[in-house]
Amino acid sequence: MFIPDGSVDPTRFCHRPVIAEDGETLGKTLRRFQVQGIAPDDDVIDQDIILVWGRSPRIITGADILGRLLRRIAEPIASPAAVRSR
Repeated sequence: MFIPDGSVDPTRFCHRPVIAEDGETLGKTLRRFQVQGIAPDDDVIDQDIILVWGRSPRIITGADILGRLLRRIAEPIASPAAVRSR
């Protein structure tokens, strides 16, 4: 399409999700994540999307998981409206 000689494989640039069945636990699914580090100290999970395939299909991202982990750790910031009403 963009490269006329076909020397580029576009699937190399696609995000490949982990597909979980409806009854599979999140803990079991997270163990299927893989790190493909370029350098020895590179531990970033590049492909961090889970497709939950079942009665209620969902997409769970790495940001969703991090948000849940930090929910009880991070200090919530009061909204400006709540501060003004004090």
